[in-house]
Amino acid sequence: MPIGRHGAAFIVLSAALSACTSAELGNSADGGSRDAGNPSSDASGDNRADAGGADPPIDAEPPGPDAGLVRLTLSRSQDIVGRTGVNCLDRGVHSYYRVFDLAELGVTGPFDVEKVTFGVEGCSSGEGGLDATVVLSTLAGELRLANLTRLESADTVIPDVAFSAPGALGGRLHEVPIFARAPAGSLLVVEVAHLGLREGQELIMGSNKAGQDGPTFLRAPACDTDEPIETDEIVVGGENVIMHWVVAIDGRPGS
Repeated sequence: MPIGRHGAAFIVLSAALSACTSAELGNSADGGSRDAGNPSSDASGDNRADAGGADPPIDAEPPGPDAGLVRLTLSRSQDIVGRTGVNCLDRGVHSYYRVFDLAELGVTGPFDVEKVTFGVEGCSSGEGGLDATVVLSTLAGELRLANLTRLESADTVIPDVAFSAPGALGGRLHEVPIFARAPAGSLLVVEVAHLGLREGQELIMGSNKAGQDGPTFLRAPACDTDEPIETDEIVVGGENVIMHWVVAIDGRPGS
């Protein structure tokens, strides 16, 4: 059964989980802008309330609700580029995954997640949006369903988003509040799942071909992928598909 990218059929190869990761420090993304999350603050990322040891002036603005948030991402670009997403032409259940190694990301203790932001390249529902679920889990070993332990889930509705021309910037960064504590040293997995599409509906996750610090995974049982596979190992026309899904986690280091 084919996996497709707007009409193309793919051959699925084997996949392996990479341990390489990266992080950005800074304030939460707006979510409505395609460049949300690009680092533009001081490279030190020092968000400590007592930095410098001095009290703030008494007439200083109080810190905003996003002050002190840490952003974790494996995406080196937050751009969403048209026609870089992958889906299963036989529809059915889809799940997309990213694996965040907290230790590699410099999180030394537990991590309290507050929000997940993910890219949507395009959505056409005919009814005001498509239901989806964000799932946070911890992982023990390679990325297989039996190795996942669920922490929390949150339902959401992905709004309709116009598809962009191939190679054009567009899409949407969709924010979902979700609260869970990831234990220190854990592999934290973000999954976005939907139960399939009816005839005439379309949903493609937002991605690009820029660098990433850990692979994107897709699971689509209708396309004979009962376990997550690495999207960069999907081949079409003799070439590997390059789908680097844009995902970020906002949270606070716990104690």
